[in-house]
Amino acid sequence: MLILPQKLADMKDSSSVFYVNLVILHFSTGDVYLAALDVDVQWFKPSTTTPATYLAVPLQLGTVTKYADDKVDNLELTISDVTKMFSSMLFNATDFRGTMVSVLQIAYPGSLTDGSQYKYLFYGYMDEPEFDESKATFKTTLCAVLPNMTCHRTLGLSCSAWFGDNDECGCGKTSMSGTCGENSSQNMIYSSSFTQQDDFWINGVITVDWEARKVIDNGSGWVKTEYPFYSTKMVGATFTIENGCDGSKADCIRHGNLQNYGGYLSIPTTELVIKT
Repeated sequence: MLILPQKLADMKDSSSVFYVNLVILHFSTGDVYLAALDVDVQWFKPSTTTPATYLAVPLQLGTVTKYADDKVDNLELTISDVTKMFSSMLFNATDFRGTMVSVLQIAYPGSLTDGSQYKYLFYGYMDEPEFDESKATFKTTLCAVLPNMTCHRTLGLSCSAWFGDNDECGCGKTSMSGTCGENSSQNMIYSSSFTQQDDFWINGVITVDWEARKVIDNGSGWVKTEYPFYSTKMVGATFTIENGCDGSKADCIRHGNLQNYGGYLSIPTTELVIKT
């Protein structure tokens, strides 16, 4: 979905309040103020009383792409019919990569007299900027800014450590071999070798001959697999089993290893709350 520039004259004729998208390009030489309108709009620098003129340009904003795990939120920005100033910066080989961009939204006409009446839609840096000279169109992807990280973990909800790794996980991995006992079936393996406490083998892997299956439950003398084995001759077959972890906080607690948990309970976003 694209958010296209609005015609201010048409919107002013309507009695309802409407919203205007503003874009601020934070170049090293100064800020450039743009408005997704057909005429320039007088407003302020955000959260100040300093007036600023937002130049009317054909802006296209894509829908913010959000991720719940380790990918960065991003937004597509397209600026058509770029101004002479913008073209001059391109001509002088200005490197747009890494330039910070603020995308705001104000209410018209209620916000026009108050620089604090706005909300942030997005804040990020330019990545992969490109200029189509034939169409006079500038296009770039804006990537959200994530907090600085002082470790090498992946920014994700699940722990990124390899289970059993001494350096990052710190939890010992247990493995053993045995023979499938009587009454063993394609997804229930019985053996006197299973003497560990309940839930010890959960999220682990059991291998019988050439097949491997995830363990979803276990008790004294038995384990249950997520999916059945293809082989129907389970009794007497040799198995190898090792415990595991699904990377969640709950499973880390089950292993008594919460002090080494490498995931994040929540991932911060760049959505700012502005008191209005």
